[in-house]
Amino acid sequence: MLKSLSALPCFNQVTAVAAISGGFSHACFKVEADNVCYFAKMITGHQLETELMLANITASNNLTPSILYHDEQWLISHYIEEENLAVKKIPLIEKITTSIKLMSTFHRLIASSSCQINAEKISTLDITDTINVLFHHNNSPALITGVTKLGREIATLIAPSFSTEMRDKINNLVCCHSDMNFSNILSDKNNHAWLIDFEYACFAPAEFDLAMLIAVNNIPKSLIGTIINLYQQQTAKSINEELLHYFMLFCYLINGLWYYNQYKIAIKDKKLLTLAKQQWQQFDEMSAKFTVMIKPKLTAFID
Repeated sequence: MLKSLSALPCFNQVTAVAAISGGFSHACFKVEADNVCYFAKMITGHQLETELMLANITASNNLTPSILYHDEQWLISHYIEEENLAVKKIPLIEKITTSIKLMSTFHRLIASSSCQINAEKISTLDITDTINVLFHHNNSPALITGVTKLGREIATLIAPSFSTEMRDKINNLVCCHSDMNFSNILSDKNNHAWLIDFEYACFAPAEFDLAMLIAVNNIPKSLIGTIINLYQQQTAKSINEELLHYFMLFCYLINGLWYYNQYKIAIKDKKLLTLAKQQWQQFDEMSAKFTVMIKPKLTAFID
């Protein structure tokens, strides 16, 4: 990796490269070069285009660090000496409040920058496609069949929110961050919060981003009302709680599948298996409360 990064024209001399762990979905590195520290992210294809476009808009509004260089494989930005919210020792409600402020700012900022947005580079959320992309060759036929069935049922519940008639009644589609993990929110030494990782951004109801915030961070369901109120105070938009619950089911499903696949790949890392179980247990508990019974149980697929 040192050789690859040293060859980039944005650096004169790279002296050290260290891998960064912390929940990033792509390989990330701290690069020491020319007496300065940089953040390097390896990303390609459609996700690179999405990340670059949104990062340029958000950086100009001090929401994310500026992109200093990019090519077909790398994004280079300033390195921020920080803690992410996942590890920062502050009360959960402070983490939630910070996340909601950044999320609502992101939604508003991208909406107001529509003239700078190439809509072809940001897809509209597709429940079925999102699930299909997550299937791995190690997945059993039973898991693939079961998750596909569950995905269809959830898509049926969510589908009305994408119809022309319902969009105005529920909420106009917004550009969702789609991965509001506390690890994607950095807090620097001045307590300035930065939102990072936009490669999964898509157009969807705001309820999707709120659902992902709750699901991926394992936030207690008792705080759903507080989260809705915080977002509505920031945006003056109404959130549909029933739709939020449907999106939570979707998020628990896909998060668990992602963790489970990583567990299979990462030499049986038990921490990843635990995360998968947490997400699918939440799915099973929540789905049991719906009048339309959603089967099978996801936890039945964990070996």
